[in-house]
Amino acid sequence: MTSPALFLRLLRHPSLRPVTAYSLATTPTSQFPSRAPEPPPQSSPEPDSKAVFEKLRLKANDWKAAFDYFHSVEIQHTTENFNCMIDILGKFFEFELCWKFNLRDETCYSYLVDAMCEYKHVVEAEEFVFQRKPNDEIAVGMMNSTKVHNLMLRGWFKMKWWGKCRDFWEEMDKKGVQKDLRSYSIYMDIMCKSGKAYKAVKLYKEMKAKGIRLDVVAYNTVILAIGQSMGVDFATRVYREMREMGCKPNVVTCNTVIKLLCENSRMEEANEMLENMSKEGIQPDVITYHSFYRCLGDPKKILRLFDSMIEDGVQPTMSTFVMLIRKFGRWGFLRPASIVWSKMIELGYSPDESAYNAWIDVLIDKGLLDEARKYDAEMFEKGLSAKPRKEFGTGPVEG
Repeated sequence: MTSPALFLRLLRHPSLRPVTAYSLATTPTSQFPSRAPEPPPQSSPEPDSKAVFEKLRLKANDWKAAFDYFHSVEIQHTTENFNCMIDILGKFFEFELCWKFNLRDETCYSYLVDAMCEYKHVVEAEEFVFQRKPNDEIAVGMMNSTKVHNLMLRGWFKMKWWGKCRDFWEEMDKKGVQKDLRSYSIYMDIMCKSGKAYKAVKLYKEMKAKGIRLDVVAYNTVILAIGQSMGVDFATRVYREMREMGCKPNVVTCNTVIKLLCENSRMEEANEMLENMSKEGIQPDVITYHSFYRCLGDPKKILRLFDSMIEDGVQPTMSTFVMLIRKFGRWGFLRPASIVWSKMIELGYSPDESAYNAWIDVLIDKGLLDEARKYDAEMFEKGLSAKPRKEFGTGPVEG
């Protein structure tokens, strides 16, 4: 597998310029053709090219299978198929193969940059886009492309390099890159995640002043930012504004508002929103219920809500079980914790390391050492790591 650094060295080498490849050679990937093959005459794509595209998407998690399939199909591939193949190869760092496809349009470049940023090769992506000398019009255009800058900004976000995010945001202004809704949405999210929600609110006001119409993703970030910096009442006002502007909320919107309401002990309003979600065709998910579980203080209410969640077709995750077992354990309630553990087994879940440790902690706290040892041994048999415990003689030696 070719590393991003090697890929970039290939770009700089004078003898290795991009080649047009309308079909892939069967020679090893390290061998570049001595000259570009002649492109086939322009003609309408074969009728089954869409089926090829769908088949490639199905093979997206196995680049070799996708690559072999792409090579075996005897049709003139559309640009859409080439882009899909580049996207798959880029996600597996097969950058040399990507380059042999010839980055023929903005979509190709975007897929490659996106793949590099997605897997935190943002430094290499920045060098690829901005520090090499482009030799074609597409590459020149990409250097000031809003879309590519958004991908890079999101990449720095994934790296959590907050200072670099700020510098990159300011560089966009200096270079005259037009910031769009996506740019603002990403940077508002950066401000929220880096603990500066109040700056996200300023960006929201800036967007409104520029006449940028917000979509549901942007509103979700704004509601969270205002809730964190100004309080739940201001957040619900933005939620109402969102609906008045004709922007339909989604499950993330509702989850954000419910979380803010629950954290402020406004459980009746949170319950009302939960009930209205289904009426409006918004299916609650497990994250919706987690907000209630964290803030409710009555084991009976939690268990009723837990049963209702499952009856409504929302499947718990392992995090759900661990959260509830730990919560009941902290309160000293064995029976509710036992109900959750039994439900997990009944539903066919295989407990992970966190679930076992949470359950064993509950048993030890209630003095059920023999029962706890049984689960500790079960963990060992499954190859899971149990916490060191002085009750079992596995804790740190004192003195």
